[in-house]
Order: sequence, then C-alpha cells, then structure tokens
Amino acid sequence: MYQPSGLLTDQEFMLLQGLLGSGYDGLVRCQESLETGLLVVTYSSNVSVEIDMLYAFEANANEVNTFLAKDLMAKATLSLLRHVENRGGQEINDYLYARQMKVTRRFAELSSGLGYAIEPDNIEA
Repeated sequence: MYQPSGLLTDQEFMLLQGLLGSGYDGLVRCQESLETGLLVVTYSSNVSVEIDMLYAFEANANEVNTFLAKDLMAKATLSLLRHVENRGGQEINDYLYARQMKVTRRFAELSSGLGYAIEPDNIEA
C-alpha cells in the first residue's frame, strides 16, 4: 500500500490508538469506581460513614468524569486524527477502511466525543 511521505506507519497508528483508547478506558473506569463508591457511602446504614466520606467521594467523582476524561486525552487524540487527515489525505474512516484496520471501542468513543465519528465497521467487535 502506498505510504504518503511523513505519514506514520500502520503499526504506529494501531499502537497509538490502542494506548489512547486504553488511557481513556482507565479514566472511565476510575469514574465508574468513584460513582459506585459514592453510592456505597450514601447508602451506608452508618451515618458516620456519610459524614466522613460523602464530600470527598462526591468531589472526586465530579473531578473525574467522562467529559473531563475526553478533555484530558483530547490533544494527543486530535493530533493523531489530524495527522491522518493532513499527512494521509484521508478522513479517518477512509484511512481505516483502506488499510482494513479497526480501532478499539474506547478510541472510537473518544474520537466521536472530539467530533470524529468512527463508523461501526471500523471498530473492533
């Protein structure tokens, strides 16, 4: 397959999208863990548990949220997506289809949240 000058290799792309997707997944799971912890604190039968921990769990859950996670990963993710467009001369879905590559679900979610919707056929099952 023709490789435009300056375009990263397919292996580099797959490694980077995997790392970004994995990082985003970790942040999403962190948020889910904090929200579950907040529920445990809130529904504790011991009022001291809520008094001692509610504010901290709520503050952390608010600090680590899906929107923030996207913001934290935005610069690196956008640089990868724009690199493909600018150096490869293709929109991300065309790039993936032409190379028969599929991105992770989390990378697709992250990309979509940044305005680059990845078609279902280009996402791993």
